[in-house]
Amino acid sequence: MRSSIGLETRLANNKTIDKQIQKQINKEKEHWKNVLIRIIAVVKTLGKNNLTFRETNEKIYEENNGNFLTIIEMIAEFDLIMQEHIRRINEGLYDAIVDEIKNIGLDINDVRGQGYDNGSNMKGNHQGVQKRLLDINHRAFYTPCGCHSLNLVICDMANSCDKASEFFWSYTTEAKCLATYELSNYEFLLGMIIWYDVLFAINTVSKSLQSYDMCIDDAIDQLNGLLCFFQEYRENGFEKTLDCAKELSLEMNLFKTDYFLYVVDKAITSLKSIFEQFNEFKNIFGFLFSIEKLKSFDENTLKKHCLNLEKSLKHDDNLDIDGLDLFHELKLLRHILHLERDTIINILNYIKKFSSFPNAYVAYRIILTIPVTVASAERSFSKLKLLRNYLRYTMSQERLNGLAILSIEKQLVKEIDYEIFIKEFASKKARKVNFMS
Repeated sequence: MRSSIGLETRLANNKTIDKQIQKQINKEKEHWKNVLIRIIAVVKTLGKNNLTFRETNEKIYEENNGNFLTIIEMIAEFDLIMQEHIRRINEGLYDAIVDEIKNIGLDINDVRGQGYDNGSNMKGNHQGVQKRLLDINHRAFYTPCGCHSLNLVICDMANSCDKASEFFWSYTTEAKCLATYELSNYEFLLGMIIWYDVLFAINTVSKSLQSYDMCIDDAIDQLNGLLCFFQEYRENGFEKTLDCAKELSLEMNLFKTDYFLYVVDKAITSLKSIFEQFNEFKNIFGFLFSIEKLKSFDENTLKKHCLNLEKSLKHDDNLDIDGLDLFHELKLLRHILHLERDTIINILNYIKKFSSFPNAYVAYRIILTIPVTVASAERSFSKLKLLRNYLRYTMSQERLNGLAILSIEKQLVKEIDYEIFIKEFASKKARKVNFMS
């Protein structure tokens, strides 16, 4: 009895002999729980936006490895939990490289050069693959990818000041670009010219570095030449850019009459033509759109609208409503009905409570059956074309159904609680860890 009570006390105070092991298990469970939360967030984001998960390559920190792994890589740049998760993966990457070197009959001590992209798991000075290889072979010189490095240069330039960041943000945001940074805006034109010169120079060198016969001496010459270009561009480039922007600005005076007005006028004409049917419905049902509108009509006008609605809803001898009865119902209804929100659906919900307004009830139900758009109904079919493209041709029906639901029911996805599933997953993963080794 005493031993049972003692065990119960120790369990309550977490002082059993396997305390440390249990502590490690709990820590491991928490790790996998946090990893899974992040992975689910990525899956939800890709699913809701109809984006593919995989591409031709399914290895992390490699080219063409798909949206899923790319986002995981981005999260790992800022998130310690994902960094730890990838570190565990990297141990496998390093082991795979060493095993492959052995499998093809090479001695790892004979390696004299190693090159990877600029991912932290590959180039890291402490836990990266290149560092682990250097630890056993100090002559395996590491070189970061030149093209990836040039991409990082562009990123650094784009984030170097607020003006540069704002330019790229406005350029990629169509509404802001057209409304605030239109082509006739002199500052925007200036930025376009500057970045064209910059990106053209970097792109030329980047393509050259990717040629199959590129050696390190030529690469150094190319990069030195690019550096000289920027040094010269810093001294003389701005004046040339100003002259070019002035010439373009003068040419843009014709932009309004030759382009802008054409586009806007066409929009106005098309809108009037396309939505003409809506105006016809307004002429028929418009007097029912709100109680306020009903109150604005005198009796003769209201009666005229009711008879016109009866005529519109008549086919042969079949009538959906009686115009005169509707007139008498609406005369009473507009005086007794007071709503906080004067909308068609609220009016119908009020009438539904009573049996005194049968014609008004039918009329308002008919209004609500007229579709404003069928896009939401068609979207579930159009999603299939986006989801099952040539990259996903071998996708199973179960996976397709799951991705379709994620994409179509975006709001429901936001409301799903994954807590129970995540806890169960974390517990299972933690049990598989060997803490005694």
